[in-house]
Amino acid sequence: MMTRQKFFVLFILLSLLFTSCNNAMPQANQTSASVSEATQALPRPVTPQPSPTQAPTSIPPTATPTPIPCTIAFDSERGGKRQIFKMNSQGENLTPLTNKEIESKEPAFSPDGKSIAYISSDAATPGHFLFMMNSDGNNPRQISSIEDCKKPKWSADGRWIAFEGHGDIYLIETQGKEEAKNLTESQEIDWSVSISPDSTTLLWLSKTNNVSSLQLMKINGTEKKSIDFTQEIHGASWTYDGNISISASDPQKLGCQNCMLNPDNEQFYDAGGKDETYKLNPFFTDEGEQVSCGSLGFIGRKLDKNKIFLIGDIYPEFFKMISQGDFDDQNPTWPSGCIQGRELKKWNPPQPNTEKENENQAMPDSPQKAGSIGYATDNFDASAFKDSFYNACENLKTQCVDGSLKELVEAGIPAIVVRYEKEDPENQKKLLKKAVEKGLTVILVEKTTDLAGIYSINYNRERWAKLQLGYLLERTKKQGEFAVFDLDPKYSYTKQIKELLEKQPQVKVIDLAQGFPDPRKVKPETGDLLREHPNLKAIWSSAQNTEILNELQQDFGTQAEKWPAILCDATLVGLDSWLRAKEKLPQFSCYAVGMPPTINYEAAVAAYYLSKGEKLKPGTLAEDNKTFYAHLLEIDDAFAEVLYKDMNGRIAPDDQVMSFLSVEEIRDGWFLP
Repeated sequence: MMTRQKFFVLFILLSLLFTSCNNAMPQANQTSASVSEATQALPRPVTPQPSPTQAPTSIPPTATPTPIPCTIAFDSERGGKRQIFKMNSQGENLTPLTNKEIESKEPAFSPDGKSIAYISSDAATPGHFLFMMNSDGNNPRQISSIEDCKKPKWSADGRWIAFEGHGDIYLIETQGKEEAKNLTESQEIDWSVSISPDSTTLLWLSKTNNVSSLQLMKINGTEKKSIDFTQEIHGASWTYDGNISISASDPQKLGCQNCMLNPDNEQFYDAGGKDETYKLNPFFTDEGEQVSCGSLGFIGRKLDKNKIFLIGDIYPEFFKMISQGDFDDQNPTWPSGCIQGRELKKWNPPQPNTEKENENQAMPDSPQKAGSIGYATDNFDASAFKDSFYNACENLKTQCVDGSLKELVEAGIPAIVVRYEKEDPENQKKLLKKAVEKGLTVILVEKTTDLAGIYSINYNRERWAKLQLGYLLERTKKQGEFAVFDLDPKYSYTKQIKELLEKQPQVKVIDLAQGFPDPRKVKPETGDLLREHPNLKAIWSSAQNTEILNELQQDFGTQAEKWPAILCDATLVGLDSWLRAKEKLPQFSCYAVGMPPTINYEAAVAAYYLSKGEKLKPGTLAEDNKTFYAHLLEIDDAFAEVLYKDMNGRIAPDDQVMSFLSVEEIRDGWFLP
């Protein structure tokens, strides 16, 4: 029987092969016959080609290029700050390439294996800048002054490097002297950039309110195209054959499990199981075996650090760990030219669906069925919220349905919970008015309206911030230096946090960052901040607390006495980092306040009892007399262990952990006896 640990590895493996490493793309105009043969199996439209004219016998055939080794470069925490190392395919001949005094990370091998682009800084100018060095570590030089650089990706012809910065996409010519060009300059968050294997087309993702779109644009800035999704896309990248791998929150809705997108006809395909998907990211061992390569770890703390693996059907368990030691090893890269002149394994995907599934298909349950509570949303991919709603229905022992707000109102569903992420004020207002006229109970989740008769449910964000700050003040005995990082793009806490701290005469705010994200103030500069302010007592941050914790462990290790009081994230991965730190440092303590998806559960319970004519207790609603406050989840060290054991394997790593109140607790807390 496959153990849970091995199953989890293979589950992550499929996503890893699609989105983490797209190094091994053939260089332009150098595709070998074996690559062409493999490409013929792909589900891309085939353009008929004229029969070639026979070459004169006096012209010798083109020589097959001699492949270069698939040397691996990666970044690792070994030695303290993250540094870049290289090794061979067996994990041997480990060689450090960068300066141990300055963090260097996210290497990207040039196609010919002669250069490595990476992210680093210098002592005079802290930050995250794009650097380049020879593959032996010599001649390091900064090639862009753009700050907050991330994830450099080479074009296959070696002429261009694309990278992320400040939520935008940049492009720089490797042999030029001009500064990198910002290609997006948008309000959305742009990320996951890569360049097509023929070096002509850029690909990146754009994200707004957990809804993603895939952007394509020629490298000269022309022929821009957007492919929109009704769900969140976690990653996208070119494969060596010119298709696009997609990691989606709900891949079945795209008609596939391991999804591939043909950029020409926008058709989705299933890439097959692990026996096929590893072939899409080819890597060759020193013995000439084709496998793939990636970095992965376990959320379940069986392996508490990322390691470099070789992946393929030549290994008994389908993977072989090649990086050793108690270090976190990430971002493996190798020269794409190392697959040239080699025979590639054929990719044999399942036959594609002949019809693309409509992403905006009708909801599976018809509101015309008898039901006492309805759920209307424009994002059914937010499965945790939907599951939370139906959990309430099960505990209330009542039938529930979901559908559009229009369908639910027209069907006369007596209690309706509405969670809309997109705004359509005119249409929504008309439907809400109609619901009130029909005597229906409606609760809006995380939205408000001035319409009489419509309730709302929100998180009490002011209390959320105060609870966290109260913990930090208690830990520091209300004195010392504080840093405040207000990084939430939607809600600002700066004013209230500042006002609260100003009431503490012995507290001094030495650093206040506002905006999302402030790249200079979170990981990895937490360590720099502490070196500059060694007496810092506490850090209040509205986001990215896990990054702060990880940086403290990386920079200060077991020197917990130098750590300021911090907060932790109420997510599965946040609890995982928290508990790992406690295992190593028993004196470490943390605290989190979650805003869990159980808000839908509480909305459903409240709507149900309101629709039955139950009366609210005085003081239940906020000052506007129409807003419920969902319960906040306070987590201390002991509860973190309980929640982690309960939630691990049940939710995604970045999801908020949950603890449900009973129906009786909600009724007794909000409604009169």
